[in-house]
Amino acid sequence: WHSRAGQGAVSAAQFFSEAMIGLGKQSMSFPSFGAEKRGAPVEVFNRISSEILDDASQPRKVDAVILLEPSLINAELSHKDVLAGLKKGGFLLINAEKKEKSHFHDLFGGKIFHVPATKIAIETVRRNVPNVATIGALVKILKLEKTEMRAFLKENISAVFPEKIVEKNLIGFDRGYDEVTEIDGSTGTEIHSRPASEGKTWEEMPQAAILEGGSSKHYKTGNWLPGQRIKFVSKNCIQCGICWAVCPDDAIVHDENGQMIGIDQDACKRCGLCVRACSANKMAQGDASKESLLAEDVPLSEQEHF
Repeated sequence: WHSRAGQGAVSAAQFFSEAMIGLGKQSMSFPSFGAEKRGAPVEVFNRISSEILDDASQPRKVDAVILLEPSLINAELSHKDVLAGLKKGGFLLINAEKKEKSHFHDLFGGKIFHVPATKIAIETVRRNVPNVATIGALVKILKLEKTEMRAFLKENISAVFPEKIVEKNLIGFDRGYDEVTEIDGSTGTEIHSRPASEGKTWEEMPQAAILEGGSSKHYKTGNWLPGQRIKFVSKNCIQCGICWAVCPDDAIVHDENGQMIGIDQDACKRCGLCVRACSANKMAQGDASKESLLAEDVPLSEQEHF
């Protein structure tokens, strides 16, 4: 599962693992991530078998890849990174509204499916949490028993959420199952297999290790929350400099005279600290027309980058 923190990939993989155990299989679920920050890139793995599992290292070859967040492409990941280790007879499932082919079809000759999971999530639970709709699509692709998996899902989320939220999620599950589409016209061949993780296995790691968290120094953190962006209205800015002081990612852009002129959208991860600290915004007292910095939603049509 390739996702961003906050989209429910860890929960989805954990649920899927528990459901497989309920069906009599052996199953594991384990994540891999750097910065523990909403919007940061996340990988999650499922390993499922009819035999006892004792290997918790990242898989080297995989039967299926789920791209839960298309904005990862050409930001943190390349198309080949997503397909790394995917077997020729496997499949790729993408959270996307598009019905046409993408560059993935040039690289991979296996089955590719699209499901509008973000659209479904926003229309059902009113949040960009596309995991449940994606589970519905996955159940359809794998030809699992829908009624049984739906019952597992209801029991799982009922332990956490009230009945009203549970019912909305079940609607999202049903829609994901019904709306997943195979995108015809695959022309590619199997790419050269390489490990899903090219690092050492857990058995080869030293007893202690330090992992550096991701920031705008290493990533285009502006993609961490693709559904939002910070807008700068220059005519309202009073050049107090507070936004620059509070920004954790050096995303405030200045001219040669030190005047703020905009926001580096590749570095800005939409934390909103500048919006809250802005002196002009406080003077505006809630009047958006007088605010210098404000958060705005990005249309879904602009969020898919694969």
